[in-house]
Amino acid sequence: MSTDIWPWIGGVRGHKGMLQLAAGQVQALEYEKFEPREFIAQDNRVVALLFERFRMKQTGRVVDNEYVMVFSVRDGKITHLRVYEDTAPIIAAIRNQDAI
Repeated sequence: MSTDIWPWIGGVRGHKGMLQLAAGQVQALEYEKFEPREFIAQDNRVVALLFERFRMKQTGRVVDNEYVMVFSVRDGKITHLRVYEDTAPIIAAIRNQDAI
């Protein structure tokens, strides 16, 4: 899917990339709720279980999104971040559909 449709999708690098990703989210979404639910840390990894509810600004569709972020940390800095989520409800909301 194109970043023109889904501005916060895809890989980014560095601080500048994270700022661009966040800017895409702010442009497209209106957050109603954000809940970190659990953190699991071992060695240089942190796993965060998260919940968010947001409204797509363009379509008005609301998405309840449970997802996982896995951080790798070295010297107090995040060196790698991966997000795992069910993208189907998000794509449906972008397309203004009930489901895909």
